[in-house]
Amino acid sequence: MRNTSANNDSTHRIDDTQSLELNKLIIQMQLNERTAQQPQRNGGAVGTRKPLENLPSVAAKSTMHSHAQMRKHNHRAAPSSQYPPPGPSKSPLNNQLQPRSTVLVVPQTAQYNETLRVTLSLLAQECPVGRKVVLGLYRTGQLTNERPFFVKQLFPERMRQLMHSMINLSITCRAPKCSGNFEFRVVEQFEIAQEQNRQRNLKQVVREDVKSYSDITFATSNMLHVLMEDADFKKSLLSVQNKIQQSVEDGDSQLMLGTFTLFQRLLERVDHPKLQKHEILSVVLGQLINLILWNQSELEKCFKSTDSIPRPVEAFHSAMWNVLQCVERNPMVQSLLSPTLTHNTAALTSRYCPVTGLFFKDITSRLSYWKMKADLPVIDFQHHRMEDVVTSPFITNRVSDWIKRQVSFLIPNKEEFWRTRGTICDIINQYVVKELGLDAKLYVFGSSANDFGMNESDLDLCLLMPKHELMTHIEKRQVLSRVVALMKDCDLFQDIDTRRLGARVPIVMFKVSAFDIECDLCMENALAHRNTALLRAYANVDPRVRLLAYIIKHFVKRRRMNCAAERTLSSYGYLLMLIHFLQQQEPPLLPNLQTLPESWDGNPRCGCKRSSQTCPLRSPHCDLTERLDEMNLPSVQCYKSSTDRSKGSIVELVPVETYFFNPFAKNVDTHARLKLLEAFGGQNDATVGELFTRFLFYYGIHFDSSRKVVSTRMGRTMWKNEKFVQDSPYWRYHSRLSIEDPFETSYDVAHVLKETRHFYIRQQFTRAYVKLAEAAIQGPSEDFDDLMDRIIEQVDTLSFQAKLNAQLDDLREDTVEHLM
Repeated sequence: MRNTSANNDSTHRIDDTQSLELNKLIIQMQLNERTAQQPQRNGGAVGTRKPLENLPSVAAKSTMHSHAQMRKHNHRAAPSSQYPPPGPSKSPLNNQLQPRSTVLVVPQTAQYNETLRVTLSLLAQECPVGRKVVLGLYRTGQLTNERPFFVKQLFPERMRQLMHSMINLSITCRAPKCSGNFEFRVVEQFEIAQEQNRQRNLKQVVREDVKSYSDITFATSNMLHVLMEDADFKKSLLSVQNKIQQSVEDGDSQLMLGTFTLFQRLLERVDHPKLQKHEILSVVLGQLINLILWNQSELEKCFKSTDSIPRPVEAFHSAMWNVLQCVERNPMVQSLLSPTLTHNTAALTSRYCPVTGLFFKDITSRLSYWKMKADLPVIDFQHHRMEDVVTSPFITNRVSDWIKRQVSFLIPNKEEFWRTRGTICDIINQYVVKELGLDAKLYVFGSSANDFGMNESDLDLCLLMPKHELMTHIEKRQVLSRVVALMKDCDLFQDIDTRRLGARVPIVMFKVSAFDIECDLCMENALAHRNTALLRAYANVDPRVRLLAYIIKHFVKRRRMNCAAERTLSSYGYLLMLIHFLQQQEPPLLPNLQTLPESWDGNPRCGCKRSSQTCPLRSPHCDLTERLDEMNLPSVQCYKSSTDRSKGSIVELVPVETYFFNPFAKNVDTHARLKLLEAFGGQNDATVGELFTRFLFYYGIHFDSSRKVVSTRMGRTMWKNEKFVQDSPYWRYHSRLSIEDPFETSYDVAHVLKETRHFYIRQQFTRAYVKLAEAAIQGPSEDFDDLMDRIIEQVDTLSFQAKLNAQLDDLREDTVEHLM
């Protein structure tokens, strides 16, 4: 299989990450032990608060507690409780580590039914008398606290000592009789009688027989890995084989698609070198490979189209690719396969087309399909290298000139642009912000402030509360609801839309009557301001950056690749793709601003190139290394509320590192820093036409989205398997495009992409590249302007096929749940 060495390097990084997390947990527990004998401070409920009745005054608001380990899950809001919520773990004022509730399970790797020891250190203020606290076992990544594998009631009051701040417990239990990754969580349990007293809050609890569990997690353990047993492995393989036979006999597309995914999940759990090499594994994998090799007409004859699976061929090919990826990234699975089957999987992998998501027997079949389905010219890529295309006069001269002409109409007049948006802000400040009486400040972020805005760009606005005033998700909605009421009382506002008040980041959308500009208003989105500043810094490194950004934004909008309602990428996502691409050029046009020290003089720290890295992995002296502690870089911490990911009623502060080399920072020589950055970008002399064409090729044909992550903070390649371990459960394994947020690294900017939209975007980039390549190689077959107009031709609606296939995206998980 391919990329073996890369996967091995990634495995080492994963092991290092797990060891680091375990060490942090042990250090925290040692801190808890040192403070266990210290008395609680007066007012043990400091940091606790009550939900708002209506709308609070600033003076009445207490400081929010911070608790980076506490997690809420996004299926529902937390049940109200008469007891204090979890206490502090880190002070945002002094950034010092504070005692917090912790759970440690040993051993970390266990066999079925093996004895485990779980050590708990709980904050006394989180365990008041009367609160029923339990320890539950859950799958790692399970999004709610419902349906634990088992629970054990804790009796912290028995271990409570007068005035002591920590309660230490130790219990033993057995590992579950199933394989996979698990974690223990400390949660509050409610009896059914308590539920009946909360009739108004029924949606905030989860029923399980006569018990329910709060959505607030007081502490989460380190990961417990339970190894698969051979008997369980063989039994699961036989079940998969039976489902394959049944689905073929019945022509059941849904059953077959679910079986692919079931087999994929089984392979992901193969991690024990003592598993035997069962012939049934090779038989099952061989059956699936043979199914993919069927003639398309035979496959369509056996498996009829249904409303839920309109194109079984495409669905099965995509599912097979996910299976092959599991085999490739798991050496233990490879060790269980016969040499013949190993060869067959590698051969099938080489026949995969990332543009269409299908397997083809040869390049001719692939290009013929492109011609038939996407109306693409047939180009022999084996004889016409991409380098010859992008350096042709057609690209370097004519396409470059065309881009500059187009962008001249897209870039707004700066004075008029800011005058219009400034007037809108003045109106909002006068008629809304002042009337709120919360001492909040209105700030602009996004495209209106990052130097990538257009005249028709939305105006992104944020209300920031006074320093250290953090709001819960519920409070943000209440404030924004008050904003809506004020706007409705004033005839200066129109088209007020509240549909996104319940989103991850609550937003009110509206327009100011005198201006045809869509406005989005949110609360306390401090990270967005740092993102805006980062993009502005990149925009001013080199003039080509803005030229490329504007033409790409224009292209994706006209080709209907930039529509959130249709689950395609945001403009922010495309800008991150562009920055990543320009960082990967030889020589790079953009540096990695997040690893440049304040004293950077413009010179490289080493001689490494993207194509030939000579420094050791993760060397602090290498330009291709991400931010490391050994670099001694400045720290600019921005505290985000983890309620961004949920709808709970408690705020937890999570520090996010947002430092970057900022030419526009206060008290720096902006002119000198911009000169350094311009000199860096000037080392790359590619024309804007060449870079645009390379961009289309990179994301249309070249980029391996099934293995790699688009990352702007990494000088080196970011592999999906290491990203999955670092940021599970928020980061998921899939073969679609993934874009890492530069600061909130657990957030996948491309998470909205569904499979059909992922392929649609790749096909649009490929379509544009192939048309340019054909003209560069053979000469344009039509007028140049007509050709370019056809490349960016407006798409008013997505094709019927794309809409129909979108139903597949929500089907697979339901199918697997049904099978399991």
